[in-house]
Amino acid sequence: MKLGDLIREYREKQNISQRQFADRCGLSNGYISMIEKGVNPNTGKPIIPTLPQLNKIAKGLNLSVMEMFEAVEDAFRYSKLVLATTTYNGGIFRSEEHTSELQS
Repeated sequence: MKLGDLIREYREKQNISQRQFADRCGLSNGYISMIEKGVNPNTGKPIIPTLPQLNKIAKGLNLSVMEMFEAVEDAFRYSKLVLATTTYNGGIFRSEEHTSELQS
């Protein structure tokens, strides 16, 4: 199962719209739509959420990040993930993105 499928299935079971789910997650409706479709319509490339975005989505699904990963394990096994590390520097949070290939 892909992340977009998991979100769509959850929304349908909860009878909520993309906008309502986006509000629960603190993300935009457009971003949730792109995740459900799996592709950025402007670039044609797959959507690869950052770790902070995945955290928000998991909370919106009422799951831990680990539970969410387990539900979409096959989709993530061979895909690239953007891992975000957050550092605290002089009162400013900075996110650095690193792309890594998951090993099977």
